[in-house]
Amino acid sequence: MYLNYRQLNYPPLEKKRLTGFTFVEAMVTLAVLSSALLFINEAYLRFVTASNYFFRRNYAHNFLYNKIWELENQFRQNEDINTLEKSGSFTLESREFQWSATLIPLDDHNELYEVLLEINWPEGANRNLSLSLSSFIHK
Repeated sequence: MYLNYRQLNYPPLEKKRLTGFTFVEAMVTLAVLSSALLFINEAYLRFVTASNYFFRRNYAHNFLYNKIWELENQFRQNEDINTLEKSGSFTLESREFQWSATLIPLDDHNELYEVLLEINWPEGANRNLSLSLSSFIHK
């Protein structure tokens, strides 16, 4: 005796629907995520570059203020203005910072001077930056 398929009361055969992602869907998703990561990486690199620039600029600015304070203390301790250090250099993050000071007498007794400080450093391939600061020192 042969049994018929319908006699066994099996549910009818249906095509099983596959679940998951197709290869094309996965590749499109990968392309979109890669593009987003490129933009995020570029923004991060710009942030790091700007952060390093402002660090060096802030360091140079603080150096100028400290140098004026140092020159004023040296001037008050020494009678001769010619013994003061008027130029120099230092290295920060493999960049050479050059500074110079100009002392201009403002009275006949050499007790009041105008101090002009300037600092220069390379920033990037073809760009040199400078900051300057002016102050007055007296005995």
